[in-house]
Amino acid sequence: MRRILLLSALVLLGATAVGHAAPFVKIKILQPATAIDDGSSSDNGSSDDSSDDQGANGVVRTLNSFSGWPLTIRMTMRNELGIASSQGNPGEPPFYSGKGKPAFVIFRDPDDCLAMDIGGWNFPVGDGCPPEGDPPPPSDETYFAFIPDVDDIGLPTGAQGFSDRIDFLVDATSGRQKILGVDFDVMTPVEYEVGARTSFFAATPEEEIKDGYGYGADDDIPGLVILARHGPGIAYQPNGVARSPLELINLAGFINSVSYELSTPKNQVVVTAQMVVPPFLIAPVVVADDSYDDGSGTPAVWWRIDGSPTEVPASTATEDVVSAFKGYPNLVDDQPYTISVMAVSGEAPDRVIDQNGDQQITPYDLRAMGYQVISRMKSVSVELFPGIACHGGSGENTAYADLDGDGVARLGDTCPAGSGSVSKPPR
Repeated sequence: MRRILLLSALVLLGATAVGHAAPFVKIKILQPATAIDDGSSSDNGSSDDSSDDQGANGVVRTLNSFSGWPLTIRMTMRNELGIASSQGNPGEPPFYSGKGKPAFVIFRDPDDCLAMDIGGWNFPVGDGCPPEGDPPPPSDETYFAFIPDVDDIGLPTGAQGFSDRIDFLVDATSGRQKILGVDFDVMTPVEYEVGARTSFFAATPEEEIKDGYGYGADDDIPGLVILARHGPGIAYQPNGVARSPLELINLAGFINSVSYELSTPKNQVVVTAQMVVPPFLIAPVVVADDSYDDGSGTPAVWWRIDGSPTEVPASTATEDVVSAFKGYPNLVDDQPYTISVMAVSGEAPDRVIDQNGDQQITPYDLRAMGYQVISRMKSVSVELFPGIACHGGSGENTAYADLDGDGVARLGDTCPAGSGSVSKPPR
């Protein structure tokens, strides 16, 4: 028996959805962060909804550790036709997706035949569909897909997640970059290697864990785009220089959980995505030479930060930098980091490329790449406390290269054993 489209019992608002000028998805990034009002709602600029009470320019940013802080994104659906599910049959009560079941918030369906070109939707449904057995029509829907689910490094996702995205996001190594011939694999702690888990769902050492976690569009909320023009969020050439034109990697694949509210007190569908930010994901990438001779005869530490094509001397106002390893915390201290979020209909790209040469990534670039953007771009600024190098503060975000050809790239660094410490949070 052919399954039917199951819509939210709220209303069918087809005409309103088509004619409404506001975006279909309203994005709000919760604290800890300070919202950035870019002052523009044009296609070529980023913008925020003025009704979002998230602070403004000049407000002190939240200070976070270099990892382990929450990034929470609430997406309010506007003027939806309803929520579609591939579950259920004619004559049954409405069905709304639960954990591990795909859901599709439908905003437009001009031909009245749902034929979405994404995994998890099995066959055309609707009064406008051709007879069963005939070729389905091309997809013309505007929608936002999600699956309530939980993901983490090395945690098998099972049958949950959109299948093509699960196949791409395998064991947190998908999309990782090589800089100077070395895997830039900053997201895979050794304790989560394949076969290392001992619980009842653990894979054997010979099996491959499909964990739905890593670089690129997410498997549980494939239309989400999260960008950071810092560190691993930048696409690099093998020599550590940023690609030109600017190319940013979609970091939505590091989302840990997706959940939703069927109907809030304001009669709105709200989808929430949460990320516990992993180490070094939002932090500068440095290509360093600890023994750079600039012609003065006194070797010094030089480096490239976040893909800069030229080396600069590593220096601070308070200390001499004797190695990139130990100097990293102070050199990157007090820098603000900007994170931007957008939503598209269907499946988002794994990378977004600057299409107009303005060295920015905005909704304009996504549209120029052929994607239907269904939200404004929301941006927030955070400040990180990078920590001490010997305790993971610089970690894997430093790659060493002999930038001057003298045969030396890294000086020997030693870290003393520690007995533990107590530190008051910075104020």
